[in-house]
Amino acid sequence: MKLLKNRGVAIAITAIVVFAAVLFGVNRSLNKLANNIERMFYEGVYIEDGKYTQPSIHSKLEQCGDQALGISTIITNHPQFVNDADALILLRRELIAAESIEAKSKAFDELSEAVNRASKALADADLPQDDIDSAADYITRFNSAKEFITNAAYNDEVSERWNKRSYIARFFDLLIQARVPETF
Repeated sequence: MKLLKNRGVAIAITAIVVFAAVLFGVNRSLNKLANNIERMFYEGVYIEDGKYTQPSIHSKLEQCGDQALGISTIITNHPQFVNDADALILLRRELIAAESIEAKSKAFDELSEAVNRASKALADADLPQDDIDSAADYITRFNSAKEFITNAAYNDEVSERWNKRSYIARFFDLLIQARVPETF
């Protein structure tokens, strides 16, 4: 107990406790900021200039998954496209099952490639006109959602908001390595 009565030791202990509390607080704040930023992926980005909320990338990914399912439903009826149909269904499941934004991005890229392959194969196929028209409609809607995703404001908002954190938070972030919000 004599050690705690020493003024120098008490100051050192206090400094250590304060420093640890600051690190803990900064870590919590940065993790909360990262979570809030990532929430825009699921809920949409509010566009200040236009005073509206842009649809979320997550909702557009769901739309792409639905379109891929539509394409697979049409082409599964034709034996030459069974492998393409199976690939679309499998990759759609992977997109739905992906839990992180990064995993969703990877699954979406793979699904997009499969849709492109199916689209090219359909262009050369001899199918009933109704099937060609229906598949083309699904492909058009898929590509429209894909273009929206490509141009969505989410990634810009991630960078902008993360870079707006205070200099103190940036300094302590060098020590604690807080979780950085994921981009798509």
